[in-house]
Amino acid sequence: MMKQTRVIVPGLPHHIVQRGHKRQPVFVKRRDFEHYLNCKLEIA
Repeated sequence: MMKQTRVIVPGLPHHIVQRGHKRQPVFVKRRDFEHYLNCKLEIA
């Protein structure tokens, strides 16, 4: 079965999920998580 084509509408937000392998935590240290968020804020 083929994947459905992703619909991208300019100006509308996207739902983004960040998961680790087998749902393990992606970030162990809070400092790493904060750095990740700051990087996302810079490009948003």
